[in-house]
Amino acid sequence: FALAVAAASGDGRVAKQVLPPCPVESPGGSTVGGKRQSVSFKNTLPVDVNLFWVSFDNKETDNGMIGSNGGVRHNSFDGHVFRVRLQDGFLLNEVIVGRNTKSVEVKPCGDMNTSIKVPLYDKGRDEEFARLVHDPDTPCLPKGSSRLWSCVRHLTREQALERLQQNASDFGFQEGEVEEDRLGNTFDKGYTKQIPQIPKVTPSGPGYLKMAMTGKLKAVLLDWFKAIKKNSTISHGEISGGYTNNHIVHFKKVDLDRFPKVHHAVIREMQQVLQWWTKLRLKHTATFGVRIYTRGSMLVDHVDRSDTHLASAVLQVEQSVDEDGGWPLEVLLPNGRVGEVYLQPGE
Repeated sequence: FALAVAAASGDGRVAKQVLPPCPVESPGGSTVGGKRQSVSFKNTLPVDVNLFWVSFDNKETDNGMIGSNGGVRHNSFDGHVFRVRLQDGFLLNEVIVGRNTKSVEVKPCGDMNTSIKVPLYDKGRDEEFARLVHDPDTPCLPKGSSRLWSCVRHLTREQALERLQQNASDFGFQEGEVEEDRLGNTFDKGYTKQIPQIPKVTPSGPGYLKMAMTGKLKAVLLDWFKAIKKNSTISHGEISGGYTNNHIVHFKKVDLDRFPKVHHAVIREMQQVLQWWTKLRLKHTATFGVRIYTRGSMLVDHVDRSDTHLASAVLQVEQSVDEDGGWPLEVLLPNGRVGEVYLQPGE
């Protein structure tokens, strides 16, 4: 499934100013019996914050992250308690629904009156992330067993064209999937006007990076998916826009919204990885998945939205393919070249 984030303005600093005192945690938790209400939170800070619901026995439950200058609305009840914290646990806000407000602006307080700069990633993780990067020159072996490959196979323009001619049934839209003038199309030709406006967000390299998942991601995702996939897999539903053939070859998915702890853990960890890679402070825009491609599935090469996908990632959690049926991601490179990116679970 893919995690997509977009670069946000700001450098992570909170300007020095005279600030109100920060709240003190109340000893009690949420109370029962209140009227149903909604409460909205607006994060005015240049850094992301964490939102927690406080249970009836005063235990905090993670309700996700609120991005810098972002907002979220929750349905709740009078008497329910929410707390807003910085990534390090610093308490910024405690809200009792219905008593003090139904609309909350998250602002700096207390000890934040000296300029702070929140790091792009935790101390020491740059070395960890660098060790996970794969050698782009790793050969694609063993020959004839692409299901085992973890590599990038580069094709020249001529080789890419020859591949399509010799294996027309393996690439692009097939008969019965689209109108005749789109048969064989392997890339989207419509939504491309944004290309000249998309900035380069990586300081070096070809614009993509192949690496292993962090230990945290593997611990969160791999065993979890094996455990829940049988009973939690549902129909994906049709994808609009003409990018796939899933109106004919149906995709499946596991809806991450049903697993908020996993969802939030992936967002937090990938934000650090992507900010390390780009050296930019990024704003999370979407996390989707887990998408399950079935035999015959096809997603054409395409350019994502410039307002939401400036930096993104695809995480492979599982695969089951034929012996020489490795199913690579494809990146289009300068001068008509193609990179076939073969992944293994945990990459």
